[in-house]
Amino acid sequence: MKTDSLQRTVACFLVGILMWSLAALSLGGPAHASMSRTDSKVVPSTCSGVSISPSMKLANQIASAPAGTTFCIHAGTYVLGTAALEPKDNDKLIGDPVTRGSNGSISAPTKIVGSGPAIIDLNPGALIVAVTGVLIQNLDISGAQGTIVCKPKCGRGISQGDNLTVSYSRIHNNLLDGIGGLGAGALVSHVEIDHNGSTIFYHCCAAGIKSTDAYTFQNSYVHDNVGNGVWQDGCGTNFKVTNNIIIGNSISGVRYEHNTICDGVATITHNTIENNNSSLIGGSGGVAISSAPGATVAYNVFGGNKLGGIYVGGTRGPLTGTWIHDNTMNGDAVKGCDLTGVTCSNNL
Repeated sequence: MKTDSLQRTVACFLVGILMWSLAALSLGGPAHASMSRTDSKVVPSTCSGVSISPSMKLANQIASAPAGTTFCIHAGTYVLGTAALEPKDNDKLIGDPVTRGSNGSISAPTKIVGSGPAIIDLNPGALIVAVTGVLIQNLDISGAQGTIVCKPKCGRGISQGDNLTVSYSRIHNNLLDGIGGLGAGALVSHVEIDHNGSTIFYHCCAAGIKSTDAYTFQNSYVHDNVGNGVWQDGCGTNFKVTNNIIIGNSISGVRYEHNTICDGVATITHNTIENNNSSLIGGSGGVAISSAPGATVAYNVFGGNKLGGIYVGGTRGPLTGTWIHDNTMNGDAVKGCDLTGVTCSNNL
């Protein structure tokens, strides 16, 4: 009888342990470990075209093919040296499938590494008309170098190009900027841009991405760049920055800037913009609107940006039509609401 009683006690104890474990899983205890393993996911893709392997000279393959070729560039590291890839109109450079983290980080097994002025050059030899319609997808691009003498056209991961599309790629560790000098009509989406720029290019061009022409930047992760994270300069317009995580850039997270009196429109919405401007450079912060009109900054989340979450100012051009509203500031300041042409509301 005592043995039966002991067996029943042990059995009840084991059942209790099992039920407790199942409850813990349902309440998110050990299940968190499972969730963290599934935070990253492989992004499926297909490519039908010229198949390229790491044993082949990638630059030569692209140079010898006609315009409009699709290159399926398989996993591996392609070392260019000081040369650059020079696609032609409507070429497609597509790597093998990538893994994308929940924060937008990209792990791309197709890696293109160089040490020249550009890794991918869409205006080689300063063409009268830049290459147009190129697609860059599923690539890891790094290593561009340059000096202050050749600024701003050196040290770019991707340089220039009209109607460019870049997606599901990581562009990092380029000395000037990750992407720079874009022509009109670029769409950059689902990318990671990080650790680009250098203090030698401050106040000129150091950035994650920079252009003076219209471009759309969306659904991406921009972090730890020396300079501005996302930047439109000159007399640019149709600047759209939406649904991104933009953190830890040493000047502004997003900068919309004109250098003279001209028209323009910018839409900066639904981004997380935190912990930028560690350099403490004045006129900067999470978002900076400098001497440029027509900016809408709305529905963003700020926090930890040095010298302010949103800065509006400058004397080179008017700020007409600037509307800053419905941002979550988390203690960051909004500066410039008292200026002519600026309206601020519901920024908490």
